[in-house]
Amino acid sequence: MIDSIVISLNERQIHIPERIDFENVNIYKKSRGWSNESIVLDYNQRLKKKQVYAPSFEILRSNRKNRKGKHIVSHKLKIQVSLPKLLYGTNFFEIEPSDLNKITDKLLFHLSEIKIPATKDILLQGIVERVDFSKNLVLPTWAGRVNGLINSLSRLDYKQRSGFRYYLGNDNEGVYLVFYNVTQKFTVYDKLSEIEANGFTRVEQGIIDGFKKGNVQRDTIRFELSLMKKQSMEAVLRRYIGSKKKDFTLADIMSVGLAKNVLLDTFSKVYPPEMVLLCGLMQRKNNVLEAMLDGSKIRLEKKALLIFLVNKLWEIGEKDLRKEIKSVYGKNKYYSLRKEVRTLANKIKKQGLGQANVIEFIRQELENFELIIPKR
Repeated sequence: MIDSIVISLNERQIHIPERIDFENVNIYKKSRGWSNESIVLDYNQRLKKKQVYAPSFEILRSNRKNRKGKHIVSHKLKIQVSLPKLLYGTNFFEIEPSDLNKITDKLLFHLSEIKIPATKDILLQGIVERVDFSKNLVLPTWAGRVNGLINSLSRLDYKQRSGFRYYLGNDNEGVYLVFYNVTQKFTVYDKLSEIEANGFTRVEQGIIDGFKKGNVQRDTIRFELSLMKKQSMEAVLRRYIGSKKKDFTLADIMSVGLAKNVLLDTFSKVYPPEMVLLCGLMQRKNNVLEAMLDGSKIRLEKKALLIFLVNKLWEIGEKDLRKEIKSVYGKNKYYSLRKEVRTLANKIKKQGLGQANVIEFIRQELENFELIIPKR
């Protein structure tokens, strides 16, 4: 669903006092005719010491001259908040669209604590400048351990159609795989190891105690897409929310269908369907592959094509395989082969020959998109 968001409110929507008790860091920039000031409040850091999660608040003030030489002062309040952590004390759980009123009530409480008056209607008019769509998936036993799966995902090298750069990290937060560019970041990581490394709320401490006692298993993998720039975020959202072009609000994006479609499309860019089939077959020995295909109704030349592509994939990797086909046979042949493999993938899937494919399992779980919510 949705995890972290950044919402902005301007001076027409909200009044910010000249002095706020929780000021912490001032970043001041000045040039001819204008000045910008950023004030980060330490309110959330104070509550963190008490094992309580709170949003972070930043006040942006600008002072500039217009063409007539008149000084114009404006301000903006930016709220960065993890919505599930706001409600539940951890983002292991996921929010539902019906949680919107609870979210606004919680935000209003924290705004009142820093002496900034607001109403629910005002919050719902706030403009979303960043959003993180995410899904936690609990892995079945046959899929193996989370860290092993993430390492396998990196080695299978599906990523070239994504247009992202990527890196594989392994630190105190566990193994994680990141595809990123300047506007988006798609991260795959061990959610429970991340909680163990960074958890501070009472709920998260309870999860960590479960690790130590052996009551909590590290079986949850997280997929997270961060849309980090407002303009590019709006370009993505426009493809799914046809009724609006820009300045999306929290109510606009509180949709399970939206989160599901955005994550599925991103996953498919990183792990395209035709490569899912080839890499799934690649993991099997040649004799097993041939025996499996012999049991299918696929014609001999189609079997030969699959076996050839699988062996080339094993030899040079998916990225170089794409390049080789395009350079040797041309782009038309490449697109023809891609279409052919997709057709074969559908046929094999219908015949039940692609079972226990972890990529296909993840795709199906993203299709189902069953939210993980605490017991009521």
